[in-house]
Amino acid sequence: MLKIIIFISSAVYPVLAASLIPTMLYGFYEKDYFYANSLVILLVSTLVFSFLIRKNILPTRKLTTIQGFGAVGISWILISAYGTIPYLLSNINLSFIDILFETISGFTTTGSSILSDIESVSASLLIWRSTTQWLGGMGIVVLTITVLPLLGSGGINLFKAESPGPTADRLTPRFQDTAKLLWVVYSGLTLLETVMLYFSGLSFYSALNHSLTTLSTGGFSVLNSSVSEMAQSAKWIIILFMFIAGISFTLIFKSFKSFKSLIESTEFKFYLFIVISSSLIFIPKTLS
Repeated sequence: MLKIIIFISSAVYPVLAASLIPTMLYGFYEKDYFYANSLVILLVSTLVFSFLIRKNILPTRKLTTIQGFGAVGISWILISAYGTIPYLLSNINLSFIDILFETISGFTTTGSSILSDIESVSASLLIWRSTTQWLGGMGIVVLTITVLPLLGSGGINLFKAESPGPTADRLTPRFQDTAKLLWVVYSGLTLLETVMLYFSGLSFYSALNHSLTTLSTGGFSVLNSSVSEMAQSAKWIIILFMFIAGISFTLIFKSFKSFKSLIESTEFKFYLFIVISSSLIFIPKTLS
């Protein structure tokens, strides 16, 4: 079991390492060379470690469903531990427990934050903070891609239990292809929101960060005032993508082929009912 956990971690860590690139590049842009170079070392070390592990440790048997769930659960803990490293390498004045809290809040898209003055934190670190939420929004799919080949038929239960949204249908005959398609949808929507927010008047930095945290439904912001001081157009864009993010991504993908499948979905109808009815309850209070 330990070998399997190490193997899974070595497969997921390169994804985390690659996700450090925007933070690293922005560190160079801010001329924070010590921090940026530290991330370069972390990235290279992670890739070398993962390569050596995958070359020398390869599971020789299929996992049972219970073992798969256990491996994924433990891997989440290891991922959270890895996510604290960019914080520890920065000059942020937080205790380890506070850093761990912020990291886990990001990966679980909980949205709780220990930071009281967000704008005093370096922009490059805030990009990593937003990235943890973005990864968390679809992160289980990364684990799914890694674990399912080891699970055999037991992977069906894991996929249905852990895929984002209440609909976990297969879009393609192979689970890995389905997971990749979900990532394409997720990434495409993030890019689209970033562009729209940028043209609404936000800086590219702010547009990117808020897109990363909107699609993940996490809600982290790089501003102390969050979205309250943004232009109305930016707020409406964020509202639109918050609504989209609440829909199962498998259902969104199917709607690309047939929009009728979205309109006729009982899941979507009930979701739309909840959003509209909740809005009608709160709108009078905002006007009073």
